Amino acid sequence: MLNLNKFNNVFFSYNTLLLLVILLFVIINFIIFKNSKILTINNILLIIIYICLIKKSTKEKKLIFITLVHFAFWGPLIESLLIHKSKLLSYTHKDINRIIPLWLPTAYALFAITTLYTYDLFKHSLM
Repeated sequence: MLNLNKFNNVFFSYNTLLLLVILLFVIINFIIFKNSKILTINNILLIIIYICLIKKSTKEKKLIFITLVHFAFWGPLIESLLIHKSKLLSYTHKDINRIIPLWLPTAYALFAITTLYTYDLFKHSLM
């Protein structure tokens, strides 16, 4: 059963607000810079800021970082191979091996951040 008090405490926490601010900057970043290298650099900086500022132990931060690197590597690699082999879609800007846009790994890392947050939200709310 969903415990609303726990849900509210987690949902309206410092880490939640931090994530929302980071994601807001990511959205603005994508709108303003589109496919430029500045987009990738800004996303990397936002990810570093998030990891530095999140209220977690150093061990948890290291695990988050490793998870993000893992997800940022395998996600775009598999996606780009599927897209490249199926020829169903084509990226307009291909930077890494002429297959993967430079910004795609950071987008996957940001997806991983929101996935980890969602997991924590429900873990603390339902347990």
